[in-house]
Amino acid sequence: MVAPARVNAGLSTALTRPQAGAAAPPTSLGRLGLRLDAWQNRWNDLVVGYDGGQQQALLARAGLGGVGTVPYLAVLPLLIVLALLPARWWWRRAARPRDPAVRALHDLTVRLGLPRRPGETPSAYAARAAAAHPQLAPALDEVVRAYHTARYAPDAPAEALKRLAAAVRRIRR
Repeated sequence: MVAPARVNAGLSTALTRPQAGAAAPPTSLGRLGLRLDAWQNRWNDLVVGYDGGQQQALLARAGLGGVGTVPYLAVLPLLIVLALLPARWWWRRAARPRDPAVRALHDLTVRLGLPRRPGETPSAYAARAAAAHPQLAPALDEVVRAYHTARYAPDAPAEALKRLAAAVRRIRR
């Protein structure tokens, strides 16, 4: 014969209170433990137990049929591109310098398709770029003057940065 408290309330209640008909209400810590157990069970159901049958059911609900069908193969590249767009945006944004004057010079190198060498000054870069694109020599000189003003002039750096950005925009390869 088994004690009724053990059947109705569990082993711990039967051992501590043999005459009890139900388990004691859980404490706050006990409720937290039950919540964590529920999350663990949900994780096991949705992630660990995610098998081929569940994948097929999900694809069928999305209207894509099975793996390898034409709609699936048509949508898959689109999903991959959409997933990679934020990474590309972040990568390009991280590659640009934070300093506005250096960023304008970086934009110039991108426009010309001629990267700066390590340690190359803006003046040396402009001379090398002018040798590669002689028709741009006056515009490159203007960019260098605007860069020097933006970096080293004591007054109105915001206005100098605007002039630098405008000088870079005027250059067409």
